[in-house]
Order: sequence, then C-alpha cells, then structure tokens
Amino acid sequence: MLKKIHFLIFALSIVFLVSCGSVGAPATPTPTNTPVPTSTITPTRTYTPQPINTHTPSATPTTTKTITPTKTSTITLTPTITQTLPPPEGYVNVAQANCRYGPGWAYLYKFGLYQGISVEILGRTDRGDWVYVLPLWYETGCWIKADLLEVTGDIFSVEPYYGVLPFSDIYPPPWITEVTRTGDEVFIAWSDVRMTADKYRGYLIETWLCQDGE
Repeated sequence: MLKKIHFLIFALSIVFLVSCGSVGAPATPTPTNTPVPTSTITPTRTYTPQPINTHTPSATPTTTKTITPTKTSTITLTPTITQTLPPPEGYVNVAQANCRYGPGWAYLYKFGLYQGISVEILGRTDRGDWVYVLPLWYETGCWIKADLLEVTGDIFSVEPYYGVLPFSDIYPPPWITEVTRTGDEVFIAWSDVRMTADKYRGYLIETWLCQDGE
C-alpha cells in the first residue's frame, strides 16, 4: 500500500512537472514579415540647354519688274468667198456646124449653127472632144465637136455630162441575145426591131466600153 502511494505521488510529480514545464516555458513568437524600407531613387536634375537666339540673315529685297499687260490684237476670221467661175463660152469658128443629139457623128442632127453664133458650154465628154452647149437664142442644148468652136475659158472646168437620148414610145429597144469574147474582141448580137417601111432606116446602138476597169 505504501508503494502504491509512493508511485501515485511520483506520477503526480511527473504530471506536475510536465504541467509546469508547459505553463512556464515561453511561447515561441510567430515570425512576422517586417517590411524592409527600400531605397527611393531621387531623380537627379538633368541639364537642359536653353535655346540660343541665332541671328538669321534676312533676304535682301530685290526689285521685281512688274509686267504691264499690253493690248493684243484680236484676229477676226473673215469668211473666204469662193468665187464661182462662170461656165466657159465660145462661138462657132466655121461657116456652118451641125449640133447633134449626142456626142458623135452617128447621132442625129438637131440644130444647124452658123459662124459667129455664141454658145455657153454646159458639159463635156470624158476626153473633152465633144461639148454640150446652149446656143444663144435657143431653148435646149445640143452636142458639137469641140474643135468647131473658139473657146474662152477651160473646157475641163465643167463636169462630164451624158443626157438621155430621145426614144420612141412605139418601138422598144432591142434585146441582147449573145455576147462572146475572143481575145481583145467582143461580139455582141441583139434582136432585130421591126419598123414600118417609111421609118426603117436603121437605128443607133449606144454602148459603154470599160477599159482597165473604167
């Protein structure tokens, strides 16, 4: 029993010591972050150079010539008058000349013109060997050989002229029945045109011949 009490006292002593150790030992403080002051960079003064007034030489004024506008003449266009030349004229230079319905000896006679009669030349053939004229005091024109006239002016100043030949309402023109060519020769055949005996004196066939495409 005594041993038991001693053990209990010993045990209580240990507990007391442990308790006292727990109470009497100072508590370890929890470390706290203490801010460390950082160094502040103090801006240093920077030397800023001040602008220096520099004397800039000014331009020397020069004398400028002032151009005085001068009067310019205005060109006025005037219409060009194209002179229309009168048709050439002529007069018969032989005792008597036949003026015909067409430009050739085969055409029928229309007028007889005597020497000295004046004519106005209105047209011509391409070559100018026959001219279409209006005789003085006549109402219609006719064809005359150019060398039977004394001409004043240029025959070729008038245009070529080919009028309509007189024709008959009774007799129709002939029909071409055949055209053949042998080398440079062209053969043309046409149907006969019957007329009364008093008028059957033959007739004239007028044809156009093209040479070298013209």
